[in-house]
Amino acid sequence: MTLLTKVLIGILTISSSAVAAGTYLKVNYFSRHEEKSKDFYGKEVYQGFYEQLTGIDL
Repeated sequence: MTLLTKVLIGILTISSSAVAAGTYLKVNYFSRHEEKSKDFYGKEVYQGFYEQLTGIDL
């Protein structure tokens, strides 16, 4: 395996882990706090906060 191949596999692994972590956060944290966040901040700010936190578009 060449160095380039190893680097590409590493990048894919890291990015898929980040997506998994973002999904985990969304499901576990925000499902518990969603109603409170919507009432307090409004939907837009809640979405913006999640996007800033994870870098993933909702």
